[in-house]
Amino acid sequence: MRWGAWSSANRRDEILHNGRWVWTGVTNRMKPPGYIPDTISVSPYGRFGSKNAPLRKTPRSDPYDSILTTLKKGDKVTITGKAEGGWVRVN
Repeated sequence: MRWGAWSSANRRDEILHNGRWVWTGVTNRMKPPGYIPDTISVSPYGRFGSKNAPLRKTPRSDPYDSILTTLKKGDKVTITGKAEGGWVRVN
């Protein structure tokens, strides 16, 4: 699955979540590869790390930027194709 974008300044991924483009809250890694597996476990996968990862409207940590949802350690994330982004379902 290809992710929509990557913010090098803020070190965040842009993904399509429930019909809207959002940014992951992960800031501690290098630029990701273009494709990821269909189903991943959040805890061992570097994109989400081993802690809680909020999904935001923008790539910046802005106090006025609401957190849409949070991926928690141990959550399963299912990615399916949609244009150049990915639909994300959190189980």
